[in-house]
Amino acid sequence: MASYLYCVLQPARPEAVPPALQGIGATTVRVLSSPALDPLEAWVGSVSDHELRAAGEARAAQALLHNEVVNAALATGRTPLPARFGVYFADDAACANALVAHREELLQALNRVAGTVECSVLIVPREASPQKPRRPSRSEAGAGRRYLEALREHADAKERRRTLVSAEADRVSEAVGQLVRAEGRSTDSRGILSLVHLVPRNALAEYIAVISLAKADAPARRILGAVRAPYSFAVWNWTDTGHDSSSPSDDDRARR
Repeated sequence: MASYLYCVLQPARPEAVPPALQGIGATTVRVLSSPALDPLEAWVGSVSDHELRAAGEARAAQALLHNEVVNAALATGRTPLPARFGVYFADDAACANALVAHREELLQALNRVAGTVECSVLIVPREASPQKPRRPSRSEAGAGRRYLEALREHADAKERRRTLVSAEADRVSEAVGQLVRAEGRSTDSRGILSLVHLVPRNALAEYIAVISLAKADAPARRILGAVRAPYSFAVWNWTDTGHDSSSPSDDDRARR
């Protein structure tokens, strides 16, 4: 059985894992702590090789369970530092050793997110995404010129749409700038822009109210996502965080 890591957080007194909280493989989530790791604790569970080899829908269900455990940690009133989905260690000792080796980094990361939650806002353009023009037959008269003009119009429409979305995102950023500690942005292939904010818990109600003040005739809609742990601001940029459960090697399994 491997030790699967859900999150790291600063402990409560007494330890506040909800009774009978279960994670991947229907195994009980427990606290992993040690004097060397203090004042940190990790929430872990024992996961079998069979569970670690899950794929497809079973793996997607595991991701949801991972998130449920992290949400349970968030519900204690603390802000957990979520581990990446799929990180596990040979046993509790290996997990503790890796965390102890990065204790100062973890403390700094937890201090950055202490007392916060993560909120996301999707900026969705109201106008439909322009369709790429069909390449005409070479036999059509003037086809090349018309196709180039259509491509230019398509590019102009995409840029106009992108500009409108970016401008609306800028308005959101300005409106909540004094309420949030950090912001991240990304845009998907559909032109939908996602904003993520690190919001102090005591500013959450005001933050939600500000996001809801969007004009009805704005060129893009604001869609507020669920409040969650700060996944977007949890940086695990070191390599000894265990193994990726999507592809455990034969050597990894042999060690267990």
